[in-house]
Amino acid sequence: MDYPFINRTNLVFEPTTSNGSLVLVLHGGFGTPSFMQNATKLEEVFTESYVVYPSSDSTKLWKAGNQDVDVAYLHSLIHQLVQDYPEIDLTKVHLVGHSNGGMMCYKLAAYLSKFPFASINTLSACYIADDTFEYTGPVYHYHTVNDLIVPIEGGQVYPSLTWTMDAVKSANCFFDIRSFNTMSDDDAHKMAKIIENYPTIFTEMKTRLGI
Repeated sequence: MDYPFINRTNLVFEPTTSNGSLVLVLHGGFGTPSFMQNATKLEEVFTESYVVYPSSDSTKLWKAGNQDVDVAYLHSLIHQLVQDYPEIDLTKVHLVGHSNGGMMCYKLAAYLSKFPFASINTLSACYIADDTFEYTGPVYHYHTVNDLIVPIEGGQVYPSLTWTMDAVKSANCFFDIRSFNTMSDDDAHKMAKIIENYPTIFTEMKTRLGI
């Protein structure tokens, strides 16, 4: 299989002391690894994990629908990281993604159903691929009630959150639906605004994951 690494630059943070876990953090549509890292700084939350911010291709969009090019890319990236950092345990690979990156997290777990991803964690996302979803591990899904970009009730572009809940058949799902009086409709999808209004979101995620 051809693994398309060309013109992609990933950010890798190596912990001082490792527990063997790897956290892949996927940026949203039209974002970049550096933007995602600056917004979340997850290496400061998952201090004993290898934290990697992968890059999409030059379009700055993950192929989260029915194309498989980014599945191949991320799958190969994981195995390359294990070669480069032998302390990484393939049973401790966690997926985190915002918006289009969260959609890619769901797709990656659905397409690589035999890969033992330790958890899926998405913010303001939904599942948009057609393949049957067979993931059985823990899922954390955050959504703001008044998100206009990926509406909970769905729209012309994205399916409803109910569709995602039905597609993700894990018995260990936590859908964290939040409403903030201080967050406008225009801001409800933005990573910076989510963190501003919910500053403990990633520490809560970490607690739920047990890492």
